[in-house]
This record gives sequence, C-alpha cells and structure tokens, in this order.
Amino acid sequence: MLEGRKKPSGFVLDFVGIFDKLEQALSFDSGDISGIVKDIEVLKQRFTEMMEKGKKEYLSLIAQKERDKAVEAVLEHFRNEDKRQDFYEFFEELSAIYEILSPDAYLRKYIVDYDTLARMFKIVKEAYDSGITVDREFTRKTAKLVQENTACQQIKSTLDIYEINEDTIKKLEEDKVTDTEKVFNLLRSIGIKVETGIGISPYLHSIGQKAELISLLYKQRQIDTQEALERIKILIDEINKAKQEQAQKNLPTELFTVYWILNDEKIDDAEDKARSLTYAFEAYPYWNSSEEHERKLKQELLKVFTKSKLSVKQSVELANRIIAVLKSA
Repeated sequence: MLEGRKKPSGFVLDFVGIFDKLEQALSFDSGDISGIVKDIEVLKQRFTEMMEKGKKEYLSLIAQKERDKAVEAVLEHFRNEDKRQDFYEFFEELSAIYEILSPDAYLRKYIVDYDTLARMFKIVKEAYDSGITVDREFTRKTAKLVQENTACQQIKSTLDIYEINEDTIKKLEEDKVTDTEKVFNLLRSIGIKVETGIGISPYLHSIGQKAELISLLYKQRQIDTQEALERIKILIDEINKAKQEQAQKNLPTELFTVYWILNDEKIDDAEDKARSLTYAFEAYPYWNSSEEHERKLKQELLKVFTKSKLSVKQSVELANRIIAVLKSA
C-alpha cells in the first residue's frame, strides 16, 4: 500500500487528459485538480515498480516455457503457502491500482504482463483455495481483461475440468498436460462433482473428504505426484462404482448411503443391514429437521449395529457418521 495514503476506492479514471476541461465544466478548484493529477502520477509510479517486481519474481517462473509447462511451474512454485500469500497480497494491490488507472494509455505497455499475472493468480487460487469463485475476487476491469484478451500465449487462464464418469481415466491418460496439472485438475473436478451431486447422492460426502485428504497431503508434499494420481484414480473408480451400485440395488438414497458407509467400513452384510433400516426411515421421516426424530433414528441405527456384534464405540461412531453424511446433503 502507499505509505501515508488511504487507497482510493471507487475512483474511475475515465477522464485522463481532460483535467483542464473539468475545472471549468464542474467548477473544481485548480488546487483539487492538481491534487488528483499528483495522486495519479504516484499511482503510476507505484504500478511501474510493482510490475517490475512481478516480472522479476513471478513472470520469470514461466519464461521460455510452453503453456502446460508454465502451469506446472506455477503450481509447483506456489505449493509453499508463504509464497502464495505474498503473491496474493502483491496481486491484490496491483489489481486495485489497475482498476483506478485503466484505461489510461500509460498501461498499454504493461497489458500482456499484467494479464499473465492475473492468469497466474486465477490458476493458483483455483488450485489451492478450493471452493472460492476466483472471478469474483478479480476487480471488474481485470476480470474483463482476462476474459477478452486472447493474445496471451504464456499461460492459460483456468484449470481444466474433467467430467467424472467411466471415461475419465482413459481421457486422463490421453491428456497431454503434465501430471502435476492433472492432479489439481482432478481434485478440482471431484470437488465440483461432490458439490453439485451431494444433494441426491449423500455418499459423495465421504468421497469428498477423501479427496480433501489427498489434496492436503499433496500440497504439504507428504505424497508425490504419482501417488496422488493413483489415489485419485481409486476415488474416480469409487464414484463410478457407487453410481452403478445405486442403480443396481434400487435402494432409496438414505438406505444406499447407509449401505455405502457400512461397506466402506468393511462391515459384513452391509446391504442387509441397510435394508433392515427401511422401517426406521419411514417411522422418523423428519430426522433432518426434528431433534426427536433424529434421536430416534440414531437409536434404531445403534440397535442394528450392536445386534451385529459391533462394539458400542464402533456402533456410535458409525451412527454419528451416517447421520452427519445424510445431513450434509
């Protein structure tokens, strides 16, 4: 931020070069006009300094690289959280100044580099801050620039999204992007699959949790790229298997979720146990909104589990997990 200055907010400089007309047209005091011009010049100087820093510290990461290798370089560099936070703060200030200065002709020589920095910011946010709608974090003019500027050849503006289905792994193997990018693309794709599908498939909640664990381990470098990919492939198989089984077993959503969790925990006769709870869900249909119905349903779950020779502790943990997953839908 500018020392001793409050960041101008909402001032749109659409009148560059016509300050001499403003004084007469709007009865501005000449001292006010001079102050505005002085402030703009300070912002231009600051923008120039920041773009020089951006070129040295960030654009150098992708210099002379093909677009896919550029994405890989960015994703690898910013696996360090401190580096990410520094970059976020840098770009947020840079974009705030850009919003004020645009469309000043002074910016023309910086447009390609600024657009590239904006694309880098978007990719890093998508990869490391799941759940955030990155476009909403852009200032209006930056969002428009990234959307409309097709001249940038250094790096793409967004991570790819795979449709998660029976063909995903085959398409993955045919994709020419780097394995590092595949990991982030897939984790983001699974996240979207869970978010959009959990309402009708609550079991996706547990798959989403597994994906989050893989993401955490990978970002912290506790697993390498190949192990992350293999774990993600297992999750994709799990999603496809669940979809097929749900159709084959013809179980209502709640009962299939119970079955899926029990089966995931390697509990014997998971399907039979799930079907035996049909009456419980019929008897307490308001379990999601009534504390009493939720308590009664949990009691029925515990009865089934303890009769199956599961320990009280395991039975309670299973019942709580099932209720939590169902309520997440």
